[in-house]
Amino acid sequence: MVLERIHLRQFRNFQEEEIIFPKDRFLRIFGPNGAGKTNLLESIFIIYTTRSFRNRKSLKDCIQYGQNFFHIAAEIQGIRHGLTYSEQQKEKSLFLDNQKVKPVDFIKNKNILHFSPEESHLFFLSQEYRRSLLDRYVSAIDHDHLANLVQFNHLRSKKVQILFSNTVKKSSLLGLETPLFLHLSDLISSARNAFLELLNPPFQQFLQVFNPKLSQTNLFYRRRKIPDDFLEKEILAQRVLYGSHRDELDILEKGKEIRQFFSNGEKKAINLAFHFAFMEVLKQRRGTDCLACLDDIESELDQNTLNNIYSIMDKTSSQFIITSKSCGRTGESDIEIQENSFLQK
Repeated sequence: MVLERIHLRQFRNFQEEEIIFPKDRFLRIFGPNGAGKTNLLESIFIIYTTRSFRNRKSLKDCIQYGQNFFHIAAEIQGIRHGLTYSEQQKEKSLFLDNQKVKPVDFIKNKNILHFSPEESHLFFLSQEYRRSLLDRYVSAIDHDHLANLVQFNHLRSKKVQILFSNTVKKSSLLGLETPLFLHLSDLISSARNAFLELLNPPFQQFLQVFNPKLSQTNLFYRRRKIPDDFLEKEILAQRVLYGSHRDELDILEKGKEIRQFFSNGEKKAINLAFHFAFMEVLKQRRGTDCLACLDDIESELDQNTLNNIYSIMDKTSSQFIITSKSCGRTGESDIEIQENSFLQK
């Protein structure tokens, strides 16, 4: 779904600003450090997902200093979207064509990827982040996956409450929900594994283009085995030790885990290949495109790799929004951010 317009009010360093996006698939946003380039990408990510890529648990940091709410309005494929977050109410309100909707309806059919040096670092550092990214991408292909995740996380929260309670009936209470918990865990793990099987071929193809020496790198999903006495172990530890939330996504080369040996440039190439492979699978399976927000893509990548990345972007039908620290326009549709304002031709 193509982003056509976005209007920001009291969002981070923007008091009230609007961008009307050109029909070109590629939009370059340039300006000095601290101008608000990443803030703009964050607002776009929020209007697509209802969450920030900086703080996935809360949007309160996005409110401009001294204010008590922010509002984002957007036109996406001709549909009016609105999201307001109030610090006082500590909740977000979501609207489609001025009708209040639930989060699951708000994010439906909207696909976005975000790449930045910070995101690349997190991708390699955190299993939790890799699982959450994997789940978001699986949900774009398998619409049942999101519902399974919601139900699984609800049961997991209930387990946590029981494990921390003082009741003497912990074992029997936990046992009531165990069959459904294990079933949902298996569905989630199976969906993730099946998705990675689809993802690995284009992932390796993109790596061959980005950096041929990484072409033997692949993604491997590792389920944590659940023992027969797992409830007893969880009661003793007072933690939910087993389930799909403990599975891991490994990055292997010739069957060996070598994440710690990659350079920063190689990590960025692998992370980009992961995102681009998702775009390829999404196009193949759903026939839809993805909005790609690429923040500071030029850092730590050599010119040859950048040329290869831009060549692949030219062959897709996706919309790209790219930020750059370098000043000066390279295209008629470029947008400059200066002193918290958007400057469009």
